[in-house]
Amino acid sequence: MGDYNFPEIIWDSWNSPGDSTESNEYNFLENVQENFLFQHVTKPTRWRDTNTPHTLDLILTNEEQMISNLEYQSPLGKSDHCTMKFDFNCYTNINKSKPKIIKLISRGNYTKIKEELDKINWMELLQKENDIDKNWSVFTKEPDGEVPLPNQVPVINKMSKQKIKEEVVLKHLSALKIDKSPGMDKLHPRLLKEIAESIAKPLCIIFNQSLESKSVPTDWKNALISAIFKFDIGSM
Repeated sequence: MGDYNFPEIIWDSWNSPGDSTESNEYNFLENVQENFLFQHVTKPTRWRDTNTPHTLDLILTNEEQMISNLEYQSPLGKSDHCTMKFDFNCYTNINKSKPKIIKLISRGNYTKIKEELDKINWMELLQKENDIDKNWSVFTKEPDGEVPLPNQVPVINKMSKQKIKEEVVLKHLSALKIDKSPGMDKLHPRLLKEIAESIAKPLCIIFNQSLESKSVPTDWKNALISAIFKFDIGSM
């Protein structure tokens, strides 16, 4: 919709004056028709004193039924263009599925969450005899599909036996930045930081099991990888 300022176009017959195929009016009409657009304004929209009224303000749509109940009303202020009132009929997708649940991380009842977590006997739940994926599933569900196994790398220098301490896990959880986005596990950093004292122990158990069994949960092998554009073409 706008003031296209083509006063010579005859919209009743969709014709431009003269025989020239180079005029702006002719080219404008050609573009409108080639793009299968509908022009809905059929009455003059601009007049002044004894000047000939012209249809300058146009409403173009790609579907004929998108405009209805078009009314031509008085100009505003000192304008010599009329105002137009109409109904714009557009499409919208009505989502009949369940409403999306938005987690208000900043309003979480972390005291209650910690109370429930502290009731769990982690040593009994996370048995060393269990497969590490089974123990990790306490925190998240396993994804569908198999993760490709990496090629075997020969070990030259063996790493001495390591043991992760619970206070180290707690230190890292407490240092999480709560303004960051969650990873693939959908666990928000704010949640992990708030319940750090309650989950440091079970995480410590799983980390040490991973070192002892020389394996990691399948979920840990998944990642979101995004290509980053490099400005220096020579480094590509």
